[in-house]
Parts: sequence; C-alpha cells; structure tokens
Amino acid sequence: MTASEKRQQSDLMARLARSGPRKLLALDGGGIRGVLSLEILAEMERLLIEQSGNTDYRLVDYFDYVSGTSTGGIIAAGIATGMSVAEIMEFYKTNGARMFDKTGLFSRLTSLFQSKFKARRLPNS
Repeated sequence: MTASEKRQQSDLMARLARSGPRKLLALDGGGIRGVLSLEILAEMERLLIEQSGNTDYRLVDYFDYVSGTSTGGIIAAGIATGMSVAEIMEFYKTNGARMFDKTGLFSRLTSLFQSKFKARRLPNS
C-alpha cells in the first residue's frame, strides 16, 4: 500500500468514525445521458475546489457515501475511487459508444406497439 493509499484509508476511517449527519450522493441511471449528471457534478466539484483552495479536491472528499443505478453506478464507482469528474467524463467520451446501445427512434416506436408477453390462458391450479 502506498503512502497516499494509507492516508486515504485513515481519512476514510476517521470520517466514518465521526458522529453527526452524513452526506449521500445518489445518482440515477439513464445510459449515455449520465453525461448530464457529470456536467452538474463538474460544477459542484469546481465550486468545492474554489471554496477549499485545494486543486486536488475531489467529490470523494466531500461525500460520505456515493451510490448509483446503472450509469449512475459507473459514475459513483469513479467518484468513490477518487477520480475527478473530468476523468470520469473522459472515460464516457472514450467508451460511451461501446457501453451504450444506440437505439433508433424506429425501434423504440416499434416496441411500443408490441406486447412483451404472449396472449395465453393461465393454467388452472
């Protein structure tokens, strides 16, 4: 374990040991639209850097817990590991096309008019 990792672990342990309210960041899913969440998070991170005067400040330093669903979970994992929002955004720009399907309008409209389930009677119990 490096010195930086030891410091981060001791900071985490101290943060979790303290009493009082906790700050939770919960991120929604939505595929590539997670980039919209990243834009908001980038502004939050910018404000926290400005307020703290520390250019290495990350959202992981501010929130006690981060969680997410689907693409929100990917973003939460990046935040939890100490990535900057810019690094997570770069990850999305580089990998987004491979991670998320490009479902066209026609296939979406077609699926609206198709049943998910077969029309058949339920067996008698």
